[in-house]
Amino acid sequence: MALQVILIFLFQNRHGVVYERIGLLSALFMAGLALAFLKLVNAAVVIKVSGEQ
Repeated sequence: MALQVILIFLFQNRHGVVYERIGLLSALFMAGLALAFLKLVNAAVVIKVSGEQ
């Protein structure tokens, strides 16, 4: 935990925009999770439909 705080402080000192970049990173990560979930659900539906014969 202390290492993470130090890294955040170093990033803030170098770039000056910690919270904006962390928010953007979190948003992109959540969007990726949502897209992967939708793709997984679509694949499951295709498998289920093709298996029902």
